[in-house]
Amino acid sequence: MKKTLLLSLLLFKAISCSSEINDNDVNTIDPIIGVWVHIDYSESKMTVQQNGRIIVANYVEAGECNGVYSPNLEMTWKNNQSNPNFNKILQEYQVTYLGSSQQCQDENDIIRVVFSDDFSEINVSNPDFIFEGFRE
Repeated sequence: MKKTLLLSLLLFKAISCSSEINDNDVNTIDPIIGVWVHIDYSESKMTVQQNGRIIVANYVEAGECNGVYSPNLEMTWKNNQSNPNFNKILQEYQVTYLGSSQQCQDENDIIRVVFSDDFSEINVSNPDFIFEGFRE
């Protein structure tokens, strides 16, 4: 009986400790970094690189720009906070459109990004750029 009680207490303590460790996890890199797949169109992917580049392939909201259809967007990005807290699910980014993307978009834009609680889903909202997806 004592062994069973002791084993139960040790198991409970081990579970409690592992939970405490998970609660204290801290995001040390910006949560936007990674590859995101559009929620409705799996062929549309947004790749956000740590070097400050974003490439959106097969962007479903793409349209005609100066008579040319371009399904890809290219941008640079920077977190808009001077001292960002990467554990917040709401982040703001300064983006600059590049190449043919720049011709039909505002040169610089602020995008608001809302992440799910576990940072596995993303919702980008801006009049010029909308993307809802999940981490690949």
